[in-house]
Amino acid sequence: MGWNSWNSFGCRGLTETLVRETADAMVNAGLLAAGYDTLTLDDCWSAVSRDATGNLTNDPVKFPSGMKAIGDYIHSRGLRFGIYASIGTATCTGGTAGSLDHEYQDVDQFASWGVDYIKADRCDASGLVLKDIYARWRDAIVASGRPIILSASDNTPTDEPWAWGPVTAHQWRMSGDISDDWGTMIGILDRNFAHAAATAPGTYNDPDMLEVGNGGMTDAEYRTHFGLWALMSAPLIAGNDVRSMSDATRTILTNPEVIAVDQDPLGFQATLAVDHGNGLQVWFKPLAATGARAVGLLNRGDATATITVDWNAINLGAGDATVRDLSAHADRGSFRDNYSVSVGPHEMALLRVVGTDRVVTDGFLSDQPWTYMANELGPVERNASNGGSGTGDGGPLKLNGSVYATGFGAYAPSALEFRPNGACLTFTADVGVDDEVGRLGSVLFQVWGDGRKLFDGGVMTGDTPTESVNVNIGGVQSLRLQIVAVDSTSEDHADWANARVSCAAGRPPNEPPNEPPKASFTATPSHAAPWTLVIFDAETSMDPDGTIISYEWDFGDGFNGNGVVVGHAFVRSGRFSVVLTVVDNRQTANATSSEITVNFPPMAAFSVSARAAPSGWPIRFDASLSTDSDGTIVSYAWDFGDGQTDIGISVTHAYAHNGTFTVHLAVTDDLGAIDRAEGSIEIGNRVPTIVSASPQAFVVMGANEVNTFVVVASDLDGDPLTYSWIVDGVPVSGSSSSYAFVASNVGSHVVRVVVSDGYSEVDVGWAIEVRSSPQPPGAHLEPVGAGPFIEVFSGIALASLGVLFLVRNLRRRGR
Repeated sequence: MGWNSWNSFGCRGLTETLVRETADAMVNAGLLAAGYDTLTLDDCWSAVSRDATGNLTNDPVKFPSGMKAIGDYIHSRGLRFGIYASIGTATCTGGTAGSLDHEYQDVDQFASWGVDYIKADRCDASGLVLKDIYARWRDAIVASGRPIILSASDNTPTDEPWAWGPVTAHQWRMSGDISDDWGTMIGILDRNFAHAAATAPGTYNDPDMLEVGNGGMTDAEYRTHFGLWALMSAPLIAGNDVRSMSDATRTILTNPEVIAVDQDPLGFQATLAVDHGNGLQVWFKPLAATGARAVGLLNRGDATATITVDWNAINLGAGDATVRDLSAHADRGSFRDNYSVSVGPHEMALLRVVGTDRVVTDGFLSDQPWTYMANELGPVERNASNGGSGTGDGGPLKLNGSVYATGFGAYAPSALEFRPNGACLTFTADVGVDDEVGRLGSVLFQVWGDGRKLFDGGVMTGDTPTESVNVNIGGVQSLRLQIVAVDSTSEDHADWANARVSCAAGRPPNEPPNEPPKASFTATPSHAAPWTLVIFDAETSMDPDGTIISYEWDFGDGFNGNGVVVGHAFVRSGRFSVVLTVVDNRQTANATSSEITVNFPPMAAFSVSARAAPSGWPIRFDASLSTDSDGTIVSYAWDFGDGQTDIGISVTHAYAHNGTFTVHLAVTDDLGAIDRAEGSIEIGNRVPTIVSASPQAFVVMGANEVNTFVVVASDLDGDPLTYSWIVDGVPVSGSSSSYAFVASNVGSHVVRVVVSDGYSEVDVGWAIEVRSSPQPPGAHLEPVGAGPFIEVFSGIALASLGVLFLVRNLRRRGR
């Protein structure tokens, strides 16, 4: 179930904006909740040519964000991502590249984008062998490692996709394209009916997308259209503009009782039970519940008429049966042997009839009533080979020279259903291709119980030895005998010889008491945002002495489901107790439950009063920027990165040591969801400060004079200071704030002191010229432009003759 862009928007209307808006609308309009879980981009999403590496890529104008981003958005809304490709050299519009001989490459590309569904269209494919080309796609999907649904869109089905489709794809087209008119729609029904037996659980005839809501038919005709697709167990792919659909369209598309007919786990396609003439027909298919049938009373004519269904025509026993109108959501009552109703032109009364199954008992099945029969050529023959298209035109059942008196002669694809209703233990038969076709034919035999495959044989031809089948059907309510055509339907005459069931009238006297089944399941994810698809998997459930025949789910939000593996999207936040109830073949039940938390998680964020500060400095941390869109934040937990923690929306903390610290904030909402944020704080030392230095920066001294140099420094952090004196680049003794320099050598000298607080340093220096004769008092500065001054001190970058502190080599050292 899902939505496809083509019917309503074609090529020109497909854009990134449309896809995002449609994803939102599918959620908001209730389509996802109703089961429409796949959004597919049809033709015209891609660029004209492949990219430089040979990969398909997006049209940069229509999809500027790229296909990975589109897929991520679709997934974020709880939907699966579907995409279009062509099996030929170009797409059907002729404007962009096809995938012929690029199947593995393109599937890998799709998988990297998160694609969940591929519509592989038959375009520009003249001369190709379709079963082989689609087999490439199947194998490429397996090789990709991603579980992708393959839709074999053989839109000109001259290659019998109903023959090879079941072993190649999940669904396959069996008609030309649908259009939004009654005649085309009803014509597809007739074409599909001819190949009803090909449909089985997990593999379906595809009569093309729905036209409901596109305006070419009346609402009554759309209800008929939708009901017929449900009777056919067809893929339900909406094709309207879901952003602006009418209430009538929404009601049709989301009718849960009609959708349940389509999604019934037995997966039968309806067959024509009665044609009354004048366009009045009775269509039906078995449903999983005991004695249940889906029945369509179809008026193809132009005038209102009364249509009657007899219980015998839908393979129910005589007597009373209840009738419910699924479109009207109304019980019509209990009726004996038949039901009649007035049906308007182009309308269909879609009914659920529950009566009495014709139950099989111990013995050969060819002597007992079936509840469903579909066959590619003529009817399935009892105790004879298929023969041809007529009834009773077969010969003796004959496999590899052995003649059988009992059994069924079929023509693949073929399907039979019987109702042992849990009372039989084994099914046995000899199977093979009937000798009437010699060495020709190619088929697969399958045995299904309650919609689950119990036996799947290998491919058999006219050369294959007869195979004996023995299948445990203990507890099975619905026994299905399926024959798949494999490659084509040519000469596929296949026999279920000596087909029989072994049944017990009651529990054997020595049979031990029934051990109840054990219900168990996993949920992925167990914490999810609203509208996120949660997968519930009950495959770990088991029955120690029998078979589990029913898996019923109660999601705790008013919705239910059935099946071993189901998906469900919760539409609101909260804690939901999901209950799984399993029932075994002796009608013993067991239940288990698990809590699912559905919630948009909070978003943690915080501000600080200072990103850098000295040790001991109080810093305020404020988490009021944190938010929760669908609840309340109930806890703010801080980890300051120094071994200290605190709780509260606004806290204050002072670091005792220097360093870089990572602060973590964890916020928890009222449903237990947690989000985290982090930030760094730099705690460091403040550099010592030179308050003053004397004498001035340039000093002239006479030989052997003594001059005391003094520095006054302070440290704002109160750290103890040390002093290191250096003369002409050589450290000298002295660790106080003053140093006595003796001018023992004539020439130029530099005195420097480095002041340190143990973490950072600052220094100051003096330039000294020692002359041979004493200088007049106070004559400490050389006149501007004096040659000796320039020569001596230009190398140490004295830029002027003024007073100058040489402060340099400021550097930080961490602890």
